[in-house]
Amino acid sequence: MIRVYSTHLGTPLDVSGPARRDQLHAIIKDAEAYERVVIGGDLNSESVGRVARDSGFLWPTEDGPKTTILGRWDHIFLKGLRTPETRGAGTVLDARETSDHVPVWAIAVIR
Repeated sequence: MIRVYSTHLGTPLDVSGPARRDQLHAIIKDAEAYERVVIGGDLNSESVGRVARDSGFLWPTEDGPKTTILGRWDHIFLKGLRTPETRGAGTVLDARETSDHVPVWAIAVIR
């Protein structure tokens, strides 16, 4: 079994950086009970993912091109899973204008 969280943290117009970190901490706290976890979504931040990494999650989408005009705000985190040695994550650059964000993807391998 894999617990999956799809999230959209508060925007910079609505909440501060520390508030976004608190939002991600709440998700991570809920995820503590599960061995395998995927958290993904719009974090409205390039750096709030450090919270997940510092909590033991892999951050396969940390590097790459911008996902919005403002930066790389969309991410995936993995716990109890791993990614392949190469090409384990990426960004879909041609999303055909379906959103103001471009999608990210990651391959999760069950250990």
